[in-house]
Amino acid sequence: MSEDHGSSRELLRVTTAYFAEHPRSERVRLYILESGPAAPGSFSSSWGDGPGTWDRRAPARKPDPGKFYSLPEILALKRASEPGRDEAHVLTIDLQEIPELSKRYPGARALSLFAPKAAIESGEPWEDARLVPVPATATAPASGQALVVTPVEVPATIFDAKADALTDEIRRLVLNAPGRVLGAPISLQDGLEGVEGFVMQLSDAIGELNLGDSGALYVFEATTQMQCL
Repeated sequence: MSEDHGSSRELLRVTTAYFAEHPRSERVRLYILESGPAAPGSFSSSWGDGPGTWDRRAPARKPDPGKFYSLPEILALKRASEPGRDEAHVLTIDLQEIPELSKRYPGARALSLFAPKAAIESGEPWEDARLVPVPATATAPASGQALVVTPVEVPATIFDAKADALTDEIRRLVLNAPGRVLGAPISLQDGLEGVEGFVMQLSDAIGELNLGDSGALYVFEATTQMQCL
């Protein structure tokens, strides 16, 4: 994956122009992920072995007694604490670079996504992917591709199913970014309604992911789903 900041640069240009004309528009902050030079000490990276000197088993998360969990969410909570036998590191995001997300994972330095190699290589179901908090005692990744994390404010309306013409270009740029943290999912099909705890959305431009025809990967706190056109 080559170093390229084109996604964030173009998005910043377009959003700056939009808010200059519509200063009262509601804003949402999200974070664009793209390859680039490593920031000093950053954990943000894709592929490679991921962070070092830590246990990849996630600490057991206690279910919220006030929340109704679907069967996929229950199974995902259980799988998160079970290290996969044949999985690969997809990416890690440094929570110090995304303070809004760090509040969901107190005590964690970063958040890593691991997935079965069968899903990465052949597009098999992604339900067994694991989102694992990385403790502050871990060391930064020593291999893989560094990721640049760029904060961008976008109009809240881009996440509406019927985005208006004024924000259509911004919606397209966000959808086609290699990766994006926070905001809301921009779905390609039905099926994400009611799924809570959105974390990030990835395209195959983030690396060698098999996501079908112009597909996208949706990563939530308790489940991961793929959609394609």
